[in-house]
Amino acid sequence: MKKIRSLLIKALGVIICAIICLYNYSAQMRFIRELPNDVYIYDSGEDLSNDINIQFPFSISGGRDGKEAGAITDERLQDVVGERETQTRIKIDALGFFPVKTIDVTNRETVCVIPGGHSIGVQIHTDGILVVGLGDVESCSPAARSGIRAGDIIKKANGCELENASQLADIYRDSPESVSLTVLRGNREMTFDVTPEYDTTDGKYKLGTWVRDSTTGVGTLTFVLNDDTYFALGHAITDMDTGTKIAVRRGALLKSEVIGAVKGMRGVPGELKGSFNSSRDRIGTINDNTDFGISGDLSKCVENPYYPNGIPLGFPEQAHTGAATFLTTVGDEGIKEYTCNIIEVFKQSSPDVKSMVIEVTDEGLLEKTGGIVQGMSGSPIIQDGRLIGVITHVFINDPTKGYCLYAYWMYNSR
Repeated sequence: MKKIRSLLIKALGVIICAIICLYNYSAQMRFIRELPNDVYIYDSGEDLSNDINIQFPFSISGGRDGKEAGAITDERLQDVVGERETQTRIKIDALGFFPVKTIDVTNRETVCVIPGGHSIGVQIHTDGILVVGLGDVESCSPAARSGIRAGDIIKKANGCELENASQLADIYRDSPESVSLTVLRGNREMTFDVTPEYDTTDGKYKLGTWVRDSTTGVGTLTFVLNDDTYFALGHAITDMDTGTKIAVRRGALLKSEVIGAVKGMRGVPGELKGSFNSSRDRIGTINDNTDFGISGDLSKCVENPYYPNGIPLGFPEQAHTGAATFLTTVGDEGIKEYTCNIIEVFKQSSPDVKSMVIEVTDEGLLEKTGGIVQGMSGSPIIQDGRLIGVITHVFINDPTKGYCLYAYWMYNSR
């Protein structure tokens, strides 16, 4: 009995050693290890699993015709790679049941865009009325006492939808009666009953709130699709006082002229000063305000003097450190192309607002603006003939450097 047990232990040891050697030292295993975890195929319907040549005891499951192997669902596809792409998961197993490697294969579809660089004006009317602060009426704020906070969005008063701040003021200005306010706080809808108080300074009833129902600003157009859908800014438009992302009721995209530039210095960000006429210079609508910028429909054609026929939109995995250029407008001479270096690239398989870091190297621009300044947000970055990124934020302590967003995340946010 002891002899048999000893033989069994030795046999088990040999099997374990064989498995260890197989997993660590075999040519097949070395080949499998060298396979990437993520593979991207551009404008092709091929099944990559046909090109992976492995032999027993390894096996492949999944692929284009695979029914199992953790195939990615349509819902997951929309979250990760968007509705315009297909993704397949290939699994490599040993002896049919030991998982060894999983490869996600994404079939990319090339998208052609017209790069921007144009200076734009932005005019947004908020969806609801934003509370930007709370002020005293005599000795207190009735709204604050009822539980309302700065950053809340007032959607309704006494059940009626509100479009502007004056509409809310008309409800309580001449009445001491309680007002039922429906408020959006984050994603949560809440109701507060607020009783206005009489202000002896002007003889009117007040809620004790400072509110805002619209905002304006300047930025840069990023790119336009062939259906005249545009994307701009590369970051959300937020309220300057509360940091709240502004929900759009309606908005206008405007043609803007740069009338001056304040040079950026260490610790003091620079700024482009733009001018536009909200009634005369409209070139489109603003439909969405996301973490990755604004988008909408153009009503007037825009042209790019450097890339009139458009260029491909770059994908995140195609970005790399090295030389690049970007398009922006810093004066009355219009769009110009300036040199920069991409000095850091963050590997991202899902959207993030900080994707790359660039450094401005163009001597002429450095002399004029000191580097990246406010108003350049949305400037498209070109590398290897592709629109790969978008300037979003300047480094306060070094205006020659700034964060950028992968342009594909902006495109995929709609």
